[in-house]
Amino acid sequence: MDSLEAVEGEATPEAFTEDGPPALTDGLPSEASQELEAARGENAALLGRLRVALAGTIAGLDPEAISGESLAEVEASFAAAKAVEEALRRAVARERTAAIPPGAPGRAGYLPATPFEKIRAGLGRLPGG
Repeated sequence: MDSLEAVEGEATPEAFTEDGPPALTDGLPSEASQELEAARGENAALLGRLRVALAGTIAGLDPEAISGESLAEVEASFAAAKAVEEALRRAVARERTAAIPPGAPGRAGYLPATPFEKIRAGLGRLPGG
């Protein structure tokens, strides 16, 4: 109970400053404070690696497009990016199918109409002709 009373004694209204409540590391031994900061740095590095890995699953997605400071925020941001990517794929697929004309393609190129034009076209295809 003594430790609880000691903690309660530190949380007096005087402990609060204009900036808000005291930092979580205030009152911790320096070793614990350093370990906490190291864990936060490692967490940030792991979240960065997660962003890169998740961005690699969607072609052309920049890892900077996935944001968040916690695992849940990163996952939510990735889900939103994936939904946008799926919507874009569906829109592009609709445009592609609409661009293909129905039926047989039209004839391309010049077709000779008279017998003389047919002979001239045939002789033009001979080597040296």
